[in-house]
Amino acid sequence: MVSVFAGEDKLRENDSMPVRQDASDQKAEPIAPISKLPFDVLSEIFVLCSVPNRLSPVAIASVCRRWRETILMTPKAWSRIFPQNSTQFILPPKYVSIFLERSKPYLLHIRIPWASRDCYCAGHHWENTTTCDCANVATILRCGDRIQCLSVTQDWIKELNKGEYLNLRRLEFSKYEHDDPALDYCLDMSRFKNLQTLTLSHPLQVNLIMDFSSGPRLKSLRLPTDPNDLWVSTVAIFSNSLEVLWLDGNFGESKTRRWTLQCPRLLTALIVEGNTRGKKETRVLEIVCPQLVAYEYYSSKDEIVEVALLGGVERITILQINETMPLSPYKQLEILQLDVGYDWLDSVLRQLERDYHLCPALKYIEVGDKPDSYYELASHERIANRNRVAGSDIKLAFVASWLHCMPAYFPTVCIHTHSPYFEH
Repeated sequence: MVSVFAGEDKLRENDSMPVRQDASDQKAEPIAPISKLPFDVLSEIFVLCSVPNRLSPVAIASVCRRWRETILMTPKAWSRIFPQNSTQFILPPKYVSIFLERSKPYLLHIRIPWASRDCYCAGHHWENTTTCDCANVATILRCGDRIQCLSVTQDWIKELNKGEYLNLRRLEFSKYEHDDPALDYCLDMSRFKNLQTLTLSHPLQVNLIMDFSSGPRLKSLRLPTDPNDLWVSTVAIFSNSLEVLWLDGNFGESKTRRWTLQCPRLLTALIVEGNTRGKKETRVLEIVCPQLVAYEYYSSKDEIVEVALLGGVERITILQINETMPLSPYKQLEILQLDVGYDWLDSVLRQLERDYHLCPALKYIEVGDKPDSYYELASHERIANRNRVAGSDIKLAFVASWLHCMPAYFPTVCIHTHSPYFEH
């Protein structure tokens, strides 16, 4: 019997989750059709399967000899390392080392969702250095030049400040419910010279990003607003290089009544307004963005902030909103996504029916809801009639998830396999 890993017997001594053994005879029949696929196709399937489950390569290797040989010759499938999951099960460092070795020469995608103070060695559980997340982090960070994407909680910053991360493109500080955001140190941005995307999840995490003297030229920035308006100065530092900006938070908690951001290269803007406690006074957020092509805006029920896109509305080709608004300024709009109720869709349809020259480039309307069949049919009939009279070619779809992604958007890549748009 062929072992999945070299030195597998030693790993079993310390591992509470044994590596699965080859069971080719018993499992060959159910997976026979898949096993006949060409190597490159089977390899690509295994790469996709390795994304959601941190041990997928191990599970795949245990199915049959063909699968094991394929997965062992597919280093990209080993490049996603999640040493800990939501149940606080931690992979032994030896497993992490195997993933690091088998993934060469590919760059790594790492996610460490828990704080260092919750490690077993910190006394919160039991002392066992073979299942300690600190050991995993130390092992991973020794390969800092191979890390491409990294998601950690903020109290790993001291460890991050010890290394160099020349290939790191995406850094996320995830939100952890037990984190104390009042840290007395900040992230040394000079260690991330090629960083392109930075995501902060807690308003006070903005305090961690202070040393920009030799920092990177970010392309994408997501950060929450804070009452002291530190987010404004953070955006300003990267404004000349930003192509994607995502702001979310309670704008109404600030004492400032108007903010102005200069973003000459901005292509995509996402504004998510949270509900505000206390006195509700309208604020104005001005963004000078002459290159803007995509805009997403989610207002709260309080509608505290008014967003003014200066010089950017005319170029917008994709718009995602949760409220109705006049469409006349959007001369080049191609895709309209409505995360709203039927009344808002009715408002959009009325605008299109009143003005046959409105949004001449509009091709798709996506509604993030599923109405009753009568309303759906009636809406399609209205669009079909508008197309017939105005000579337009607008398609309407009611969808569970958007069919088109924002350009340079933060979530993972969208894969479109088919379109549910109805032709009339």
